[in-house]
Amino acid sequence: MEETLKKTVVVTGTAGFVGAHVARAFAVQGYRVIANDIAVSLPEHVMRGVVSPDVEYVAGDLRSDATFDALVAAAGPSAIVVHVAALIRFAELGTALGEAAPVMADAVEVFEINSMATWRLVSKFYTAGSLSRFVYVSTRSVFGALEVDDDVIAESSPQRPIGIYGSSKAAAEIGVLALRDVFSLDLVVARITGVFGPWQGPVSWIGKAIDGVTSGEGYHASAGANDRYELTYIKDTVKGIVDVAVAEQLAFSIYHVSSSTMHSLDEVAEAFRADDPDADVDFGTSGVAGMRRRLPLGNDRIATELGFSSTWDLQSAIGDYLLTERTGSYGVEVSPSRGAAS
Repeated sequence: MEETLKKTVVVTGTAGFVGAHVARAFAVQGYRVIANDIAVSLPEHVMRGVVSPDVEYVAGDLRSDATFDALVAAAGPSAIVVHVAALIRFAELGTALGEAAPVMADAVEVFEINSMATWRLVSKFYTAGSLSRFVYVSTRSVFGALEVDDDVIAESSPQRPIGIYGSSKAAAEIGVLALRDVFSLDLVVARITGVFGPWQGPVSWIGKAIDGVTSGEGYHASAGANDRYELTYIKDTVKGIVDVAVAEQLAFSIYHVSSSTMHSLDEVAEAFRADDPDADVDFGTSGVAGMRRRLPLGNDRIATELGFSSTWDLQSAIGDYLLTERTGSYGVEVSPSRGAAS
């Protein structure tokens, strides 16, 4: 454990949903964490209840050299970098969730942050000689238009992004993998999907339903009950990201951190009611117009190599999510899979 305590992990996007949980998981497991986001400070809830976390927060925009320099200086001679930060604008579900159509300046900004800033972050730590491993957290959106003759999308499947967000993440992947090959970097892509859980806020149907149940107002949608999604509880997602980040060796450059299990929104509503009989959640009938058939991400690599598996079923995840939002207590902490180095 003494050796682990000395390891430094840089986590970007820590004022956001996934990054906040990743930073917390590393802090709980005894790592020195350099946290970054554009927000002025790290939200209080991220480290709530963590005993003596070794966390330094570096506020700053990842398009700024000053931010990169501050992160490199804070990290010291060697650091794992887990790059979660991204601008989730114009994503595949953006229209369904009521997002306005893009304008050119906003579209370009997505590429500046999601693609160019990613490559520059790799470059800054490599040039400083302090990069241990770089984990680029990507998304199933790189497969937005992919059709496969299988039950899952494998890690080796070709990218087929749709729109600005998916294309920006696909571009970032191509760039970091090229840097990996040319400069012999310890760099890996971890694709995540269908993530839900505490601190997500009302940016998804589940988040909106959580808000409705905790406020007592309930949540009703006109359509969507039959739509199916791969849903992965945030604590499983973070467990997989941590596994990939700290593994002594990795056989592949791309891993899928996923549950590989599909659920309809009607099943989500049932999970709410199973945990809380008074939960008034209704996703209507049929499906949302224009929704494409989605396949889960296959997770054979991380399951076989690192022993990763989802430990939260839908009902227990919804129950944990509700409990955290109602009480402010994080509950069960993230722990590594059996195959991950400690």
